[in-house]
Amino acid sequence: MTAGLLASLLALPALAWTWAPAPESSVIGSPIRLAAQVDALPGSMSLAEGQTHAPFELLGAEIGGDGTAVITVMAFGLGRQSLPPLRWLAGGKELRSPPLQFTLIPPPPGPSDTGDIREIRGPYAARMGVWWGLLAALAAGAAYLAWRLTRKKPEPAASGPAAPPDLRSPEQRALDALEGLDGIGLPVKEFYDRVSDIIRLYLHERHGVDALRMTTYDLQRAMIREGFPPPARQSAKALFDRCDLAKFARMKPTDSEGRRDLESAKTIIKLLAPATGVEGDLAGLPEAGR
Repeated sequence: MTAGLLASLLALPALAWTWAPAPESSVIGSPIRLAAQVDALPGSMSLAEGQTHAPFELLGAEIGGDGTAVITVMAFGLGRQSLPPLRWLAGGKELRSPPLQFTLIPPPPGPSDTGDIREIRGPYAARMGVWWGLLAALAAGAAYLAWRLTRKKPEPAASGPAAPPDLRSPEQRALDALEGLDGIGLPVKEFYDRVSDIIRLYLHERHGVDALRMTTYDLQRAMIREGFPPPARQSAKALFDRCDLAKFARMKPTDSEGRRDLESAKTIIKLLAPATGVEGDLAGLPEAGR
């Protein structure tokens, strides 16, 4: 049976597919637009489901009626990488586009990253004045503690009215928080840190996933375990990877890329919303988020 399956995969016909020249190098974690021409287009085409392209994430694929194809991917591996063949469905048949190779480089260093070795300072000798200062501080702390314990406590003041409960759904709270990040000019690292925390908090509040305590890898495994839909998992993985690159790998997305990532975060919330029980909370959202 294994030999028969291998023979059937090798027998998949290749498309008359011509890639346009790929960029000489691309920055890791940034969207890469690849163009191609499909000759003798076999009618309507769509990507086959269930494909994995590690270390690549497929962000979008469009094929026009004239055979012009635009594929958008994001890669998370350095050096020479090869985009594997993509499987397409057309006219009841499964076809493959050829692989494509290009080079991925790390983000450029920031202005403060000079690469120079910093001088290591030697230890400072302790001075007697420091010890006397510490003893004085301890004595003052003990006196203050004794005063707090012996003084007469004032009568508790009447408490004001309690804050009204937040009646918004977890979806609406997350969407409102994401909307509040738009256009306030946060630094790149803080912006992506907040985007990641908002989605992780939503996963905890709505689905009971302790996402705030998990790494991106552990969170992906938990989403698979909990049976989240593949489109939501794939979009969340791509966004969490970009958040990690911005926070830890000095990636500097442009303003337009930041706005696109913010819209991706909103789409993820809508994709993860339960299908029933929150229709009133999601009024006006796209059907994919219901």
